Amino acid sequence: MPHHTHEIEVCIPHGRRLGIAYLADWATPERRAALRRTRAARARRLRAGAKAAEQLRRDRFAPAATPADARRPDALTAPEAARDMARHRKDDLAKPAPPDLIPPAPPPPDRAEGRGPPAVA
Repeated sequence: MPHHTHEIEVCIPHGRRLGIAYLADWATPERRAALRRTRAARARRLRAGAKAAEQLRRDRFAPAATPADARRPDALTAPEAARDMARHRKDDLAKPAPPDLIPPAPPPPDRAEGRGPPAVA
């Protein structure tokens, strides 16, 4: 059954059912609770990181008492900006892997090759 990961049906190749097999090293309830707490803490950290990243992404403007052009209050030097950009580039997990990282395997010799689309008369 798809949602019953704690047990499997054991059958022989001809279809005779032998019985149900259970996990030999099943985690204790304490271990499963600790895992849930760890996952919840990680989710909280990721949410906090996403919230902080969103706040850094927004443009901030200085308050003005009289009508004037919008002015950003943050002063940032070129080296600070380059360092921050390098840190974000390093943390980018969505960057695709280089195409030559794992070369494709050659096709098996018994593979049937297609002939292409049929000719139109």
